[in-house]
Amino acid sequence: MFARRLLVVLALTAALPAPAAEAVPLAEEAVVGANRPVVWLFPNETHNPMAAGPFIAQSALEYSGTDSCRGDNLPGRGQVDPRTLAEGGYHHYGQFPRCDRKPTASTKDPKAPFSLDLDDAARGGDLARAPTYYEFVKGQAITFWFLSGYNATDGFGV
Repeated sequence: MFARRLLVVLALTAALPAPAAEAVPLAEEAVVGANRPVVWLFPNETHNPMAAGPFIAQSALEYSGTDSCRGDNLPGRGQVDPRTLAEGGYHHYGQFPRCDRKPTASTKDPKAPFSLDLDDAARGGDLARAPTYYEFVKGQAITFWFLSGYNATDGFGV
């Protein structure tokens, strides 16, 4: 009788599935690499993507809001510092006629109407050095970005 119970226990144990190995989540680089886009551009394309560093280095910072005060002293072409730009260190000072020299807009505010005016000669991009930028939200999404020196919003109703 004991031998029969032992056989039944052994048979049941053998029939149970092995415990599942814990799933190890892939690292961000592996997920992004496995999902990277494949992009084909027309061989004669003249509007290629480009890297952000050269884009900023060949741009002037402009304030495109209403009535800028004289003396905003925004950096000209080749003088824009990427870190200062990102940290909100560039300001617009008031609107005419107030011009009280108190900052009313900063490059840190995403709604402030600052723009980078890229030199026309650099707008064609540099396909050989153009990176693919991405935003990774773990377990949710990957958004891939390409930077272009052209902004064709005219005529598109934007």
